[in-house]
Amino acid sequence: MHTRAAVWIVECAALAPAVVLAQRGPESRVILTLNAGVVASEPALWGIARQPLVVAGTEGDPLPRFDTVSLTRGFVTNLIAGVAGTYFPSPTLGIEVGVTRLGLTYETSCSGIAFDSLLGATNRYMCEGIQSSARSLGAIAFTVGGLARAFPRKSVAPYVRVGVGVTYFSVSTTYLEGPTPTGIKVLVDDPAPEHTTVSLVAAAGTLIALGPGYNFRFEFADLAERFQGLTGPADRLARAPRGHRFTHHVTFSLGFGIVLDAKRGRRY
Repeated sequence: MHTRAAVWIVECAALAPAVVLAQRGPESRVILTLNAGVVASEPALWGIARQPLVVAGTEGDPLPRFDTVSLTRGFVTNLIAGVAGTYFPSPTLGIEVGVTRLGLTYETSCSGIAFDSLLGATNRYMCEGIQSSARSLGAIAFTVGGLARAFPRKSVAPYVRVGVGVTYFSVSTTYLEGPTPTGIKVLVDDPAPEHTTVSLVAAAGTLIALGPGYNFRFEFADLAERFQGLTGPADRLARAPRGHRFTHHVTFSLGFGIVLDAKRGRRY
Protein backbone atom coordinates (compact mmCIF):
# COMPACT_ATOMS: atom_id res chain seq x y z
CA MET A 1 0.00 0.00 0.00
CA HIS A 2 2.71 2.44 0.94
CA THR A 3 4.61 1.55 -2.25
CA ARG A 4 1.58 2.33 -4.44
CA ALA A 5 1.07 5.66 -2.69
CA ALA A 6 4.69 6.59 -3.22
CA VAL A 7 4.47 5.69 -6.91
CA TRP A 8 1.27 7.80 -7.28
CA ILE A 9 2.96 10.81 -5.67
CA VAL A 10 5.97 10.52 -7.96
CA GLU A 11 3.73 10.29 -11.04
CA CYS A 12 1.75 13.36 -9.98
CA ALA A 13 4.95 15.33 -9.41
CA ALA A 14 6.17 14.37 -12.85
CA LEU A 15 2.91 15.47 -14.47
CA ALA A 16 2.67 18.80 -12.60
CA PRO A 17 4.94 20.80 -14.95
CA ALA A 18 2.97 19.51 -17.93
CA VAL A 19 -0.30 20.61 -16.32
CA VAL A 20 1.15 24.09 -15.71
CA LEU A 21 2.33 24.32 -19.30
CA ALA A 22 -1.05 23.12 -20.52
CA GLN A 23 -2.70 26.01 -18.73
CA ARG A 24 -0.40 28.71 -20.10
CA GLY A 25 -2.31 31.41 -21.96
CA PRO A 26 -1.78 32.49 -25.56
CA GLU A 27 1.10 34.81 -26.43
CA SER A 28 -0.08 37.73 -28.55
CA ARG A 29 2.30 38.56 -31.39
CA VAL A 30 0.52 41.15 -33.55
CA ILE A 31 -1.83 43.70 -31.95
CA LEU A 32 -3.76 46.59 -33.50
CA THR A 33 -4.72 49.15 -30.83
CA LEU A 34 -7.13 52.07 -30.96
CA ASN A 35 -6.47 54.54 -28.15
CA ALA A 36 -7.74 57.85 -26.78
CA GLY A 37 -6.96 60.01 -23.78
CA VAL A 38 -5.77 63.41 -22.61
CA VAL A 39 -2.54 65.38 -22.90
CA ALA A 40 -1.37 67.71 -20.14
CA SER A 41 1.42 69.85 -21.54
CA GLU A 42 4.23 71.86 -20.07
CA PRO A 43 2.53 75.28 -20.00
CA ALA A 44 5.33 77.56 -21.23
CA LEU A 45 6.27 77.73 -24.91
CA TRP A 46 7.74 81.23 -24.95
CA GLY A 47 7.38 84.58 -23.23
CA ILE A 48 8.36 88.22 -23.77
CA ALA A 49 8.55 90.17 -20.53
CA ARG A 50 8.43 93.62 -22.15
CA GLN A 51 7.12 94.04 -25.70
CA PRO A 52 6.99 97.67 -26.98
CA LEU A 53 3.97 98.61 -29.13
CA VAL A 54 3.98 101.85 -31.06
CA VAL A 55 1.09 104.07 -30.02
CA ALA A 56 -1.47 104.44 -32.80
CA GLY A 57 -1.28 107.87 -34.37
CA THR A 58 2.39 108.47 -33.52
CA GLU A 59 3.95 106.08 -36.07
CA GLY A 60 5.18 108.92 -38.28
CA ASP A 61 6.48 111.15 -35.51
CA PRO A 62 10.24 111.71 -35.19
CA LEU A 63 9.93 110.28 -31.67
CA PRO A 64 6.94 107.90 -31.66
CA ARG A 65 5.39 106.89 -28.37
CA PHE A 66 5.28 103.30 -27.14
CA ASP A 67 3.02 101.25 -24.93
CA THR A 68 4.48 98.19 -23.17
CA VAL A 69 2.87 94.76 -22.70
CA SER A 70 3.93 91.31 -21.55
CA LEU A 71 3.27 88.37 -23.90
CA THR A 72 3.29 84.64 -23.15
CA ARG A 73 2.27 81.55 -25.09
CA GLY A 74 1.81 78.09 -23.63
CA PHE A 75 -0.03 74.81 -24.13
CA VAL A 76 -3.33 73.79 -22.53
CA THR A 77 -4.78 70.36 -21.73
CA ASN A 78 -6.64 68.67 -24.58
CA LEU A 79 -7.66 65.29 -26.02
CA ILE A 80 -5.61 62.80 -28.03
CA ALA A 81 -6.55 59.84 -30.23
CA GLY A 82 -4.56 57.40 -32.30
CA VAL A 83 -3.87 53.93 -33.61
CA ALA A 84 -0.83 51.70 -33.09
CA GLY A 85 0.40 48.42 -34.48
CA THR A 86 2.66 46.22 -32.36
CA TYR A 87 4.65 43.18 -33.51
CA PHE A 88 6.48 40.88 -31.09
CA PRO A 89 9.22 38.89 -32.86
CA SER A 90 10.13 37.50 -29.43
CA PRO A 91 7.94 36.88 -26.36
CA THR A 92 9.05 40.00 -24.48
CA LEU A 93 10.42 42.42 -27.09
CA GLY A 94 8.31 44.15 -29.71
CA ILE A 95 8.26 46.88 -32.31
CA GLU A 96 5.49 49.48 -32.35
CA VAL A 97 4.44 51.95 -35.03
CA GLY A 98 1.82 54.56 -34.19
CA VAL A 99 -0.09 57.57 -35.49
CA THR A 100 -1.55 59.98 -32.94
CA ARG A 101 -3.67 63.10 -33.26
CA LEU A 102 -2.09 65.01 -30.38
CA GLY A 103 -4.68 67.75 -29.94
CA LEU A 104 -1.95 70.23 -28.99
CA THR A 105 -3.49 73.66 -28.45
CA TYR A 106 -1.67 76.82 -27.42
CA GLU A 107 -3.07 79.79 -25.56
CA THR A 108 -1.64 83.31 -25.84
CA SER A 109 -1.83 85.83 -23.01
CA CYS A 110 -1.24 89.57 -22.97
CA SER A 111 -1.02 91.80 -19.91
CA GLY A 112 -0.52 95.54 -19.98
CA ILE A 113 2.48 97.12 -18.30
CA ALA A 114 2.11 100.74 -19.42
CA PHE A 115 -0.30 102.46 -21.82
CA ASP A 116 -0.24 106.04 -23.06
CA SER A 117 -2.76 108.01 -21.03
CA LEU A 118 -4.19 109.75 -24.14
CA LEU A 119 -3.70 107.42 -27.11
CA GLY A 120 -3.20 104.00 -25.53
CA ALA A 121 -6.78 102.77 -26.08
CA THR A 122 -5.96 100.99 -29.35
CA ASN A 123 -3.14 98.89 -27.91
CA ARG A 124 -5.17 98.23 -24.77
CA TYR A 125 -8.03 96.93 -26.94
CA MET A 126 -5.61 94.72 -28.89
CA CYS A 127 -4.05 93.30 -25.73
CA GLU A 128 -7.48 92.43 -24.34
CA GLY A 129 -8.33 90.68 -27.62
CA ILE A 130 -5.14 88.60 -27.49
CA GLN A 131 -5.65 87.58 -23.86
CA SER A 132 -6.51 83.87 -23.56
CA SER A 133 -6.90 83.39 -27.32
CA ALA A 134 -6.40 79.71 -28.17
CA ARG A 135 -5.54 77.86 -31.37
CA SER A 136 -5.01 74.21 -32.23
CA LEU A 137 -1.76 73.19 -33.91
CA GLY A 138 -3.46 70.36 -35.80
CA ALA A 139 -0.49 68.19 -34.74
CA ILE A 140 -0.21 64.58 -35.89
CA ALA A 141 2.70 62.46 -34.60
CA PHE A 142 4.15 59.43 -36.40
CA THR A 143 6.34 57.34 -34.09
CA VAL A 144 8.27 54.09 -34.17
CA GLY A 145 10.02 52.41 -31.28
CA GLY A 146 10.59 49.40 -29.10
CA LEU A 147 8.39 47.83 -26.46
CA ALA A 148 9.41 45.42 -23.69
CA ARG A 149 6.70 43.50 -21.80
CA ALA A 150 6.78 41.23 -18.78
CA PHE A 151 4.71 38.03 -18.42
CA PRO A 152 3.73 37.74 -22.10
CA ARG A 153 1.40 34.76 -21.43
CA LYS A 154 -0.29 36.22 -18.36
CA SER A 155 -3.59 38.07 -18.39
CA VAL A 156 -1.82 41.18 -17.01
CA ALA A 157 1.42 42.21 -18.74
CA PRO A 158 3.20 45.45 -17.70
CA TYR A 159 5.41 47.07 -20.33
CA VAL A 160 7.70 50.00 -21.09
CA ARG A 161 8.06 51.72 -24.44
CA VAL A 162 10.47 54.19 -26.05
CA GLY A 163 10.31 55.72 -29.49
CA VAL A 164 11.21 58.50 -31.90
CA GLY A 165 9.19 60.14 -34.61
CA VAL A 166 8.11 63.15 -36.60
CA THR A 167 5.22 65.50 -35.80
CA TYR A 168 3.44 67.50 -38.49
CA PHE A 169 1.49 70.63 -37.54
CA SER A 170 -0.25 73.36 -39.53
CA VAL A 171 0.06 76.49 -37.36
CA SER A 172 3.07 78.71 -36.63
CA THR A 173 4.17 78.64 -33.00
CA THR A 174 5.54 82.21 -33.16
CA TYR A 175 3.15 84.19 -35.39
CA LEU A 176 1.02 86.64 -33.40
CA GLU A 177 -1.66 89.08 -34.44
CA GLY A 178 -4.21 91.08 -32.49
CA PRO A 179 -7.51 92.83 -33.18
CA THR A 180 -7.78 96.60 -33.46
CA PRO A 181 -10.88 98.77 -33.89
CA THR A 182 -10.12 98.98 -37.61
CA GLY A 183 -8.84 95.46 -38.37
CA ILE A 184 -5.92 93.17 -37.48
CA LYS A 185 -2.38 94.14 -36.56
CA VAL A 186 0.55 91.71 -36.88
CA LEU A 187 2.78 91.88 -33.82
CA VAL A 188 5.12 89.01 -34.72
CA ASP A 189 5.37 87.86 -38.32
CA ASP A 190 6.53 84.42 -39.44
CA PRO A 191 7.04 84.42 -43.23
CA ALA A 192 8.55 80.90 -43.25
CA PRO A 193 6.80 78.91 -40.50
CA GLU A 194 7.99 75.45 -39.49
CA HIS A 195 5.54 72.57 -39.91
CA THR A 196 7.55 69.54 -38.77
CA THR A 197 9.45 68.67 -35.63
CA VAL A 198 11.13 65.69 -34.02
CA SER A 199 9.43 63.69 -31.26
CA LEU A 200 10.81 61.58 -28.42
CA VAL A 201 8.56 59.37 -26.31
CA ALA A 202 9.01 57.30 -23.14
CA ALA A 203 6.03 55.37 -21.78
CA ALA A 204 4.92 52.76 -19.26
CA GLY A 205 1.66 50.86 -19.23
CA THR A 206 -0.16 47.57 -18.83
CA LEU A 207 -1.83 45.15 -21.22
CA ILE A 208 -4.86 43.32 -19.82
CA ALA A 209 -6.25 40.33 -21.75
CA LEU A 210 -10.00 40.44 -22.41
CA GLY A 211 -10.04 37.04 -24.06
CA PRO A 212 -8.06 35.20 -26.74
CA GLY A 213 -8.58 37.92 -29.34
CA TYR A 214 -8.76 41.22 -27.47
CA ASN A 215 -6.98 43.24 -24.79
CA PHE A 216 -7.29 46.47 -22.86
CA ARG A 217 -4.40 48.88 -22.49
CA PHE A 218 -3.67 51.91 -20.37
CA GLU A 219 -0.52 53.98 -20.63
CA PHE A 220 1.29 57.02 -19.26
CA ALA A 221 3.75 58.66 -21.64
CA ASP A 222 6.10 61.64 -21.75
CA LEU A 223 6.23 63.09 -25.24
CA ALA A 224 9.00 65.62 -25.93
CA GLU A 225 8.51 67.92 -28.92
CA ARG A 226 11.02 70.43 -30.30
CA PHE A 227 9.18 73.66 -31.13
CA GLN A 228 10.26 77.11 -32.22
CA GLY A 229 9.72 80.02 -29.82
CA LEU A 230 10.55 83.69 -29.40
CA THR A 231 13.66 84.69 -27.46
CA GLY A 232 13.19 88.46 -27.49
CA PRO A 233 10.77 91.29 -28.35
CA ALA A 234 9.68 92.07 -31.89
CA ASP A 235 10.72 95.26 -33.65
CA ARG A 236 8.45 97.73 -35.45
CA LEU A 237 8.54 95.51 -38.57
CA ALA A 238 7.17 92.55 -36.55
CA ARG A 239 10.49 90.71 -36.68
CA ALA A 240 11.59 88.86 -33.54
CA PRO A 241 14.55 86.62 -32.63
CA ARG A 242 13.76 82.92 -32.44
CA GLY A 243 15.13 79.75 -30.90
CA HIS A 244 14.13 76.13 -30.29
CA ARG A 245 13.34 74.18 -27.13
CA PHE A 246 11.89 70.82 -26.19
CA THR A 247 8.49 70.95 -24.53
CA HIS A 248 7.10 68.02 -22.53
CA HIS A 249 3.58 66.67 -22.95
CA VAL A 250 2.36 64.03 -20.48
CA THR A 251 -0.35 61.80 -21.93
CA PHE A 252 -2.72 59.31 -20.33
CA SER A 253 -4.50 57.02 -22.75
CA LEU A 254 -6.79 54.01 -22.78
CA GLY A 255 -6.74 51.56 -25.64
CA PHE A 256 -8.71 48.65 -27.08
CA GLY A 257 -6.53 46.09 -28.82
CA ILE A 258 -7.39 43.48 -31.42
CA VAL A 259 -4.99 40.51 -31.41
CA LEU A 260 -4.37 39.69 -35.07
CA ASP A 261 -1.89 36.87 -34.41
CA ALA A 262 -1.02 34.86 -31.31
CA LYS A 263 1.05 31.87 -30.33
CA ARG A 264 -1.19 29.40 -28.53
CA GLY A 265 -0.38 28.03 -25.11
CA ARG A 266 0.71 24.40 -24.79
CA ARG A 267 -1.97 21.71 -24.65
CA TYR A 268 -2.11 17.98 -23.93
